[in-house]
Formats: sequence, C-alpha cells, structure tokens
Amino acid sequence: MLGGIAGPLVFLSVAWAVCDIGDVAALGKNGRALISRFLRDNVFTTIATTLICIPIFALPSGSSTNLKDFFSDLMVLTQVWSGTFSQLTTAWFPTMLTAVLVVLFTAGRIAYTSYRSHVPFSKIFKAIRPPMVVGLTTASSSAAYAPMVSACTDELGKGKEQTALGVPLEIVMCQPSTCIQIVILMMYGMQTYGLGADASWYASLVISTILYSIAAPPVPGGMLICYGLLFAQLGIPVDALVVAAAIDVILDYVFTTGRIGGTMLIIVDAARSIGAIDKLTSKGSV
Repeated sequence: MLGGIAGPLVFLSVAWAVCDIGDVAALGKNGRALISRFLRDNVFTTIATTLICIPIFALPSGSSTNLKDFFSDLMVLTQVWSGTFSQLTTAWFPTMLTAVLVVLFTAGRIAYTSYRSHVPFSKIFKAIRPPMVVGLTTASSSAAYAPMVSACTDELGKGKEQTALGVPLEIVMCQPSTCIQIVILMMYGMQTYGLGADASWYASLVISTILYSIAAPPVPGGMLICYGLLFAQLGIPVDALVVAAAIDVILDYVFTTGRIGGTMLIIVDAARSIGAIDKLTSKGSV
C-alpha cells in the first residue's frame, strides 16, 4: 500500500516541478546538474565505504560460491515470526559502524559546503537542522518535504527551480546513506559465514550497491525488497536477511536524516555549478 501511494506521489512531484520551470533549457541545465551530483555522491560514498571496510572486516581472499536456494526466504520469515533473534546479538558492530559512517559522511558534506561557500560550519548546520530533526523523528523524507523546501528557499537562499526539482529527485536518487548500509551489511554477511572475496567480488559489490540504492522503493523498509537479490548475487546465505531486516529498521531514522541533510547541500552545489544565484552567504541566519 505504501509503495502504491509513494510511487505516484514521487512521479507527480517531479512532473509538477518540471512543468513549473517552464523553460526547456533551464530544465536540462538544472536536471543535469542535480542528477550528476546525486549519482556522484552515491558512487563516491560507495567506493569510500568499501575501502574503509576492507581492512575492518578483513575477508579472506577467494571467491564466494556458497549460494543457497532462494526459497529459504520462507525459513527466514519463520524465524522472524517465531521470535528467534539469537543472531541479532552480534549485530551491534555493523549497526554502530553504519551509524558512525553516516554521521561522518554527513559532517564531511557540511564541511565541504562550508569551505566552498566560505560560511561557518555551525551556520550551515543551523540552516539544515530543522528538516533533519523531522527525518530523525519520523524516518520519512516525505514528512520532511515541506521543511526541506522552506530551508532551501528561506535559509539557504536557493532558487525556486533548483528546490522544486531537487527535493523530489532526492527521494529517488540521493542515497549515500543507503550505499553505506548495503556495503557494510554485505561485508558483514560474508565475514559471518566465513566466505572469501576477491577483486571481482568487490567490483560487483560496488556496482550492485550503486544500482540497488537507486532501484529501492522510496518507502520505509524499501531496501528489504533488494536484500534477497543482493545476497543471492553476492553469494551470501539468505539467512542473513534476519539481521539485515533488524538493522534496516533500527537505522532507518539515521539514514533518512543523513540523506535529507546531504540533499539540501548537494542542491546548493548544483546551483553554484550552473551559475544560478546563490544567496547562501547573504540570506537570513546563513
């Protein structure tokens, strides 16, 4: 039901933003700047997280060939409903590592914008804090939609065109936090089951993470649809879905917060790159 509602809403939001611009040339310019930066952020975050996690998880060399029947999903569901969560007792490490990296990458994004705009870190954080608080308390980008638009136009001084197109696109394409989550969960699953990984496995991990982060439905728990496919593709026993589902629920609030903050700052960078009026240094509290 959530998927059926969210899909049309996202489509209509993007369509309305496109129609509201009214200029084909401006649409192409804004669209290229926003999409390229959303994708670039996903790619950079995925590669950086993979490089950070390789020495942490220290997977043995070699390729993984331990593939289980996909129908074992039924066994996982049985475990969940029966309340046997013994596997979750060791899941604190990937949970904590994911949360720490999301916070660090978000802080890095604020620091980058602060450096490029010559505006103090604290002032930028103050401008984007209200929508991030909404995301932290609701785990919903949709709930933070109105505060994001207000922060972009009133606090950050971004133009109507960049805001109207960038915020709806964020719900679909800006997924750096999800990329961090996927990489850590996949490598944790490999370590848990004692499976080896070679260069081709890491390459497959990076490519799959980027693609699945965009393909996941923009609704709470949307990544759960993709985990089974990722586990099968990367050679991880599907039993790991129990841990993945629990971590996803716990960290959804953190992911949403990081995504909301990063989106507003990416739109600032996109506006600057196309020569749009950037009032970041002269608007209100910022």
